[in-house]
Amino acid sequence: MAGRAIRTFTVLPHLPGRLQALQKLAYNLWWCWNQEAVSLFRRIDADRFTELENSPVKLLGAIDKTAWSNSSATMAFLPTWTGWRKISTGT
Repeated sequence: MAGRAIRTFTVLPHLPGRLQALQKLAYNLWWCWNQEAVSLFRRIDADRFTELENSPVKLLGAIDKTAWSNSSATMAFLPTWTGWRKISTGT
């Protein structure tokens, strides 16, 4: 059988505008060494984070987009995320 080129695709989750920088943080290995950053991802969904081998990339891909619109979950998470976004972007 002749060799055929294999194409790879990266599928990224669609996050609400105010959370899109969270994806950038997930791909930055810095979070591994910072316990507060790990806690940030755990706040999204602690059980699922554990099930997905503590991978924020997998976590963001596994979260149903309707979960982000759940006001109680989002409102509990946003104050923490807003603080982290300011630290990471300097704004």
